[in-house]
Amino acid sequence: AYTGQPHGLVKGEWNRVWNPNFTSSIKGARYDTGFTLAPRVDENEVYNYRTGIASGAPWDRTFLRPQSTFKGDASYFLAQGNGSHEIKFGLGWKKNESDTTGTFMGEGLRLYYYADGRDEVRFNRNAGYGSQTTYWSGYIGDTFTLNRMTLNGGLRWDRQDSVNKPSEIPGNALIPDLLPGISYAGGGTGILWNNLSPRVGVTYSLDDEFKTILRANFARYHGQLQTYQTTYDNPLGSSAYLQYPWNDINGDGQVQLPEVDFTNLRTFGGLDPNDPGAIGETPDEINPDYHADIDYEFVVGVDREVMTDLGVGVAFSWRRSSNIEWYPFIGVTSADYEPGDPVTTDGYT
Repeated sequence: AYTGQPHGLVKGEWNRVWNPNFTSSIKGARYDTGFTLAPRVDENEVYNYRTGIASGAPWDRTFLRPQSTFKGDASYFLAQGNGSHEIKFGLGWKKNESDTTGTFMGEGLRLYYYADGRDEVRFNRNAGYGSQTTYWSGYIGDTFTLNRMTLNGGLRWDRQDSVNKPSEIPGNALIPDLLPGISYAGGGTGILWNNLSPRVGVTYSLDDEFKTILRANFARYHGQLQTYQTTYDNPLGSSAYLQYPWNDINGDGQVQLPEVDFTNLRTFGGLDPNDPGAIGETPDEINPDYHADIDYEFVVGVDREVMTDLGVGVAFSWRRSSNIEWYPFIGVTSADYEPGDPVTTDGYT
């Protein structure tokens, strides 16, 4: 599935050597991509409990995932006394769009044949929602080499912003008054992250032949915002339906409206049956204080070349993760939980 032309990946790149000390690279790309989970037939879905056979088609799912990217990088080499600097810096921009639609096949119906003869029909309304996530980034780093020692330091900035996109969903064609189309202007809480990720490292050779190297590195990393996360408070994330008793009077296996008892609503979902055209409020919330997950990492080690083309090394690494994403009940925090006593059954605890 594609949003338009041209399909697939289109990329442009310009690399330039300005002088022996300065190089640059500029890249831009458009990746128009998507996929479907498509039924083979365009028929109503049927659950027949009298025969134990399901037939027809589930709903069609279409996922559009276009991406646009722009990136500029540069390197500058500078000699200073007995040492040298390799300075790298750059800026980046990326936009990921995510549009998901669910379309019911046939007339948008699900037919139920029950063993006791009390048949029912479910009228469905399609689903559709989308999000747009924009990523800005910038970085600068320097690798300084002096005799046996190399120092490396860098700082990266990331701004990640995601919002719900507007959505339009048509009503059920058979009962447009009971299941009308709806329009969502987009918005919601949205998610905005601004993060700085520093790193610093050092290597030092214990001998002039650089056969034994000591190294240490410390860095902080931040997670990437996923496009689906901002849709948790999108009210159109699921389909809506109304279900009524149905008597197939002429036995043709097709639903005619006079065969449906609209005075007896059996069950419903995804809407308020007293106000089916309203955009309700989702019970899910995104904490406005929701931040990126963070990893801290420290590594120290030593490498040794024991013979030509053969080296060995040993390293100690320490890593700590925090701000882990989780989905609590509203109003509940981690302080409301207590560890329970372990229970062992069949060898599992």
